[in-house]
Amino acid sequence: MNKIAFFLPIVACAAALILGFDYHYWWAYALIAAAAEGILYLMFYLNNSSIEYLSGHIVRLEHHYPWTERCEKSRTVGGKTERYVSYVDHEDEYIYELNTGHTGSIPEKEYERLVRLWPTYKSEIHVQHRHCVSGGGGEEIKWNGDESITETKTYTHRYRNPLKNSYSVNRGQKIKKDEAKALGLFDYPEPVADAEQQVVLVDPDVYYNGNIDETNRELQRLNAFCGAEKQIHVFILLFPSNEGSQIAFKQRDYWKGCNKNELVVCLGVNDKQVDWCETLSWMDNDALNNEVKDYFRQNYNKNLTEFVKWLRAHLDNWKRVEVKTMKTSSQMSLGSTLYLWISASLISAFVLLCAYWIGGK
Repeated sequence: MNKIAFFLPIVACAAALILGFDYHYWWAYALIAAAAEGILYLMFYLNNSSIEYLSGHIVRLEHHYPWTERCEKSRTVGGKTERYVSYVDHEDEYIYELNTGHTGSIPEKEYERLVRLWPTYKSEIHVQHRHCVSGGGGEEIKWNGDESITETKTYTHRYRNPLKNSYSVNRGQKIKKDEAKALGLFDYPEPVADAEQQVVLVDPDVYYNGNIDETNRELQRLNAFCGAEKQIHVFILLFPSNEGSQIAFKQRDYWKGCNKNELVVCLGVNDKQVDWCETLSWMDNDALNNEVKDYFRQNYNKNLTEFVKWLRAHLDNWKRVEVKTMKTSSQMSLGSTLYLWISASLISAFVLLCAYWIGGK
């Protein structure tokens, strides 16, 4: 039923022709309809997509040398237009590449630190710059495979999320930000520029007699070195044990069913002891979920860093559901349906106005 909404801009153009608008401009109507379809699809996609977090580790570094660019510009002087040439100097640029193929800028100090750690040799590279008149070129160095001497990075990726605006059981109830704060739920931790994402989140009321920073770093490495291959991103959330395990499902609701690649391990902690454990994910096979719960039943007072190492060795039982094969338990929510039809109607009305302006009589 909702697919019909995407045909409204086309129907609007057909109506323009039927109503007697100048048919010589049919090509303009077609362009307007195509643009309207593109805008409608983009609005629908953004409304039904989510941002997930992907991690990787640096496998290659590049240093681009300073260079000078020749720019041809025009200006108006005394009513006359004249062309002139200016030169722009570009400074050194330092770039990293992850095992996932993602690239980004890296500070010079971090680049130099990694170069000193990596026992491999630099090699000269040709860097193409448009309109380069001097300078240019660069060098690269590749990682040697030693996990202890590279860095990890986390970045965002947008994907179509069938749970976001559905009545799926995994979607749950809608929890607003102020309600989440009152309940003691966590916001998604954003990756920090030139740093990493915090993946072990601790409630202020939790006293955990362990090294959280060590556990956080170990989990960052799991996400970076296993994330691409296993399609996984793990969070550990520490709640006060007296909140009860139901707080984990409220957290799932607040995170809108979580993301497709996430395994969220929620723990009820009292000092160094884990009193309860719940896992949140899109997995349709409970093998790993059950193994994680069994682990904490048997190791309720064990260091969380040891758990992360154990989890990394047991990821063979992880398999997330593919989005393209996933079926939600019901159709789109009423709010999402209204959003689609109202948007389609407004865009179609705009198409008719444009058609009237171009070829109306």
